Amino acid sequence: MRKIFFFAAIIFFVVNAFSQTKISSSTFGKMEARWLGPGTMSGRITAIDGVNGDGKTIYVGTAGGGIWKTTNGGASFKPLFDKYCMSIGAIAVDQKNPKVIYAGAGESNMRNTVSIGDGMYKSTDGGENWTKIGLDSTEHIAKIAIDPSNPNTIYVASPGPLWSDGTQRGLFKSTDGGQTWKKILYINEKAGCADIAIDPSNPEIIYASTWEFRRLPYSFNSGGNGSGMYKSLDGGKTWKELTNGLPKKPFGRIAFTLAPSAPNNLVAIVESNETGLFISSDGGETWKQQSATANIVARPFYFSTIAIDPKDPKRVYRPAFTFSYSNDGGYSFADANNVASVFQTNILPRSSCVIAAPYSAQSFTYISAHGIFTFADINHIFVAGSNSYRTNASAKVLIRNTFPVIATIGSLPNTSASTPEVECVLMFVITSNRPAAATAKRTDKSVLDL
Repeated sequence: MRKIFFFAAIIFFVVNAFSQTKISSSTFGKMEARWLGPGTMSGRITAIDGVNGDGKTIYVGTAGGGIWKTTNGGASFKPLFDKYCMSIGAIAVDQKNPKVIYAGAGESNMRNTVSIGDGMYKSTDGGENWTKIGLDSTEHIAKIAIDPSNPNTIYVASPGPLWSDGTQRGLFKSTDGGQTWKKILYINEKAGCADIAIDPSNPEIIYASTWEFRRLPYSFNSGGNGSGMYKSLDGGKTWKELTNGLPKKPFGRIAFTLAPSAPNNLVAIVESNETGLFISSDGGETWKQQSATANIVARPFYFSTIAIDPKDPKRVYRPAFTFSYSNDGGYSFADANNVASVFQTNILPRSSCVIAAPYSAQSFTYISAHGIFTFADINHIFVAGSNSYRTNASAKVLIRNTFPVIATIGSLPNTSASTPEVECVLMFVITSNRPAAATAKRTDKSVLDL
């Protein structure tokens, strides 16, 4: 009886005290959000570039989590872009002055969940500070290329707005380090520029692919007569369309690359009614279609990356549903050892980017939509799984009315997680770029991958 009276007195005292307290903004002024997790989930990673000189400094751009930097080969990462647009489409490091970094805002993997950007940014201090340098209305930027002989010359490939026509799309060029821009390749209001590559042996030779597309609330059209493959011999002043051996129009997005050590060799994946792999050994003048596995030709509008080793022109990398590679210049492909099983059991293998270290053909960093992985040996794969940073776009948050409170978070592109570790009924749910808490637990269910 005494215990009941004691607790009743405490409750009366607390209620009476709070009834006399005026609630204002200062009441909650010292409250801070804390990380809810999850710790094993990450989001679409859309761009990557590194400093060739040290091999350990890497910049990573994400679809909704800004830009991250590592200076120890991926052991830890630091966010750099929290004050700016969080959707990143492209990153490029000036290899002659690695403190200079360019970033293009607006992811170019044209899902219905894609976020728009607000143009180009430049840093001159290794990413600590950024300056806006134009192209504000492009909304999506797919690739940034820096002239290796003159780093003040920059090319920016912009697919342009996803949901509407517009002139703010195409290939843009700056010759003064981003102070001014000139549009040098433009097709029409429906077609933008999806990719660009510079011949390192002669930077006046550049290749670009254009892409006609449009998304509506009820459909997505990837393809049209505005899509094409182009080549310039004079730094973009004049252009020639490359058609010999490529599919007849209309077709969709072209993911292509050239071999830095043998720049006449190009490999392209062309989205069409019968999407195919095409190889050229004469600078794109003629193309030959090759047989390819389903992973090689999977969803080029989304899996828009193919890369060639900087020193070995026969070594071709293709990240898509899984990770494939070729040792013969793209004529045949195989899946990397153990990668498929690792990705299928631990993460969803939605691959966006791959960077091959220019100082070693045996190591590279592989970026998937759910994490950052370091491959120390191309034949005996080592996966640095500790590099899973939560950069995902959160789709839905469900707060269950239980104690302890359970928060369930649905994430894009496809997973969900829940945590019972919340200790307070009053809480904030914030989409963050920081490493997630390790207390999160995976659920069995997934949201639909759209």
